[in-house]
Amino acid sequence: MKIDFLKLLRVNKQRLTMKNQLTMIYLQINSALGRYRLDKLLDNDNRSIHCVLMYHGIDSNDWAPLDVPEQAFFNEINFYQQQGYNIVAAASCDDVPRPTLELTFDDGNKNIKASLLKLVRQKIPFTIAICPGVVDTNSIYWFEELLARIQVLNQNDQTASIHELEKCKLQYFSGEIGRDKLLDHYRSKTKQLSEQELKNSKAVHENLNWSELRQLVDSGYCNIACHTLFHDAITALTTEQLKDDLNQCNSMIEQELGIMCDQFICPFGDYTEQYQGVLQECGYKRIYLSNDKVNFTDATKLNVIDRLKGVGLGNFSARYFEHLWLQNHSNRLRP
Repeated sequence: MKIDFLKLLRVNKQRLTMKNQLTMIYLQINSALGRYRLDKLLDNDNRSIHCVLMYHGIDSNDWAPLDVPEQAFFNEINFYQQQGYNIVAAASCDDVPRPTLELTFDDGNKNIKASLLKLVRQKIPFTIAICPGVVDTNSIYWFEELLARIQVLNQNDQTASIHELEKCKLQYFSGEIGRDKLLDHYRSKTKQLSEQELKNSKAVHENLNWSELRQLVDSGYCNIACHTLFHDAITALTTEQLKDDLNQCNSMIEQELGIMCDQFICPFGDYTEQYQGVLQECGYKRIYLSNDKVNFTDATKLNVIDRLKGVGLGNFSARYFEHLWLQNHSNRLRP
């Protein structure tokens, strides 16, 4: 069966509401790609492969473009297992034969809990990246508040709202405007919205609390990564602000969960090498990015690690992991 991936990507970029149809397409291409076995790709290649999948929520909410359906999530894991990948915890990935796979979940949304408990029952390890400041105050993420307010201004036009949010993020990343000024701007235009109405918005996730996180950590299969206090891009902070932020994160995680955190997942994937020293100084042995790449390495240890967007059925960029996997292996692919 021949699949035109680029056509599928264009279709999903045009209509985010096609997630149900795309779920069925995924189930079709999942079996079609099964004939490409990893051992046939690496006959003369002594590099080892370590893949890390990045997820956010697990749901079918059209207003949460990074959420993925649970069925697609488990089908993706099964696909990698069929290819011979060993699913590992971060701490043990250097001691397990490659190819290896890590599962990461950014932001600690509550809608991942049921799926994570299924992983625990299957003895599959995973990592949750949390923002302790959000957990501690039971607040909402600043970019979700933005989207909820933009949603009201755009009269629930989903496409227009998400595009406006992306423009706001670009202004934020470029340093043109800080997050507090962005929030103040949209708060002034939507003063009628109460805090409860914001939390009830489809654009806003409820997040795991400390008790729920403790339950997952105590299972022995859940690792915790730092994601800054309030999901700030690290390049938006000065070196001293970043150090203070991370030290507070580490202290809160140790106090609430009884563990030392040595993993850092960059919010928004925002990272430059100049921050590596600061992150390592704060105790992080592994730094995770999100550049949609697999990790090819001759070394036995990794400390700066790329991730693939998991499944992508609900992802705004609609990047199927299969498309990326084939693209990255195209020079050696043979049936």
